[in-house]
Amino acid sequence: MVAKQATGKLSMNIRRRPWLTVILVCLALFVVLALIKFFQIRAAIAFGESFPEPSETVHAQTVSFSEWHDEVRVVGEVRAPQAVDIRNEVAGVVARIGAESGAEIKQGEVLLELDYAEEAAELASINADLELARKDVKRLKGLVSTRAVSQQQADEAQARLASANARVEAVRQDIANKTILAPFDGRIGLHNLQLGEYLLANTIITRAIGNSSLLWVDFAVPQSVADIEVGTTVRVQLDSGTVYSASVIAVAPALESASRSVRVRASITDAGARLKSGHFVNVLVPSGTSEQIVRLPSTAVRVDALGAYAYVLNKDDTGNWRATRRPITLRAQNGNDSIIQSGLQIRDVVATKGSFKLREGLLTNISELHDAFTEPDTVPEPGQPPQTITEPQEVTPQEVTPQEVTPQEVTPQEVTPQEVTPQQADDPRESSVPENTAAGASNNE
Repeated sequence: MVAKQATGKLSMNIRRRPWLTVILVCLALFVVLALIKFFQIRAAIAFGESFPEPSETVHAQTVSFSEWHDEVRVVGEVRAPQAVDIRNEVAGVVARIGAESGAEIKQGEVLLELDYAEEAAELASINADLELARKDVKRLKGLVSTRAVSQQQADEAQARLASANARVEAVRQDIANKTILAPFDGRIGLHNLQLGEYLLANTIITRAIGNSSLLWVDFAVPQSVADIEVGTTVRVQLDSGTVYSASVIAVAPALESASRSVRVRASITDAGARLKSGHFVNVLVPSGTSEQIVRLPSTAVRVDALGAYAYVLNKDDTGNWRATRRPITLRAQNGNDSIIQSGLQIRDVVATKGSFKLREGLLTNISELHDAFTEPDTVPEPGQPPQTITEPQEVTPQEVTPQEVTPQEVTPQEVTPQEVTPQQADDPRESSVPENTAAGASNNE
């Protein structure tokens, strides 16, 4: 009886307090879900730890000093040492075209011939008078000795002979002026000549450029660097970024009154076919004294809103390379190199090619290390014996064991007689350059 009363009271209490049941159920569900989530997170962490640490592979360079001059950038023009405008001295009708547009030419080759039929007829007439004058002189010589004619008559006959000879030479020169010859070996430019076309005197027919690997670069420097001397080395830069070295061969003796600049000429011997006469280039002229600076490839320098920086690679406790962001101060841009004013120290290892892939603390593999203090070295992946260190004391004998080089790795079959056959050098070609002439052409530098 008493038990029934107690059970009834408990049932009534539960019915009176339904929120207690809800709290207990929610608490149980929370515990179950928390345990499930805990085991899921622990499994995910374990799964993530099974993967290797993210890393990137880059090229690196050891920081060292190099000599550098501050430079003044000016615009220059490329000229060919042999370059002339082909002109006709006399007017006439085109009778023969000896070379097509852009053709190769040889010295003395006929480029253009004007009609000289009238001069040829005049020459035939004068030759007839010349022959008659010769006969008169010969006849009168014999008569003078016998005193059949006076000496005056003989002298007049001699004068007529000399006049006829002079007229012949004049007509021959007129004919030669109507024949234009190549002044040197080279190539001519474009022309629009047509047979039967009438050309006025002193008409520019085309332009001829000589065959020479030597080119001139003419430029003007401001008076701040007017003390430039013959023999100074300057750098010639194309729009594509290609840089050539040139040597100053001539400097004007005075400044130009209009621009207060000095005209300078430099020569390039290794330009090849990429530079042509008339090409505009940038000329970098050294100024001031040389300085010891830090030079890095431009690929090593990164720039963001906080300024310029580079990634310096340092070894961690396990011997692996780690990237560290280092702010730097740039002084100048020199072609594909950047001149660093501050921020780096000598022998710092800086990431160059591929540095854009790095971030602070990232594990880094060096595929190629350029060290100014030793020979360039190839660095293995982290985890291998540390041949990546260029300093000798960091490579211990225990790290390079005899088992690393076995007889099977170096076998006689790896070097065969066919792989080391001597190479036979070709004989150099001999070339001769004919002496330049200026027949029918005028220099137009």
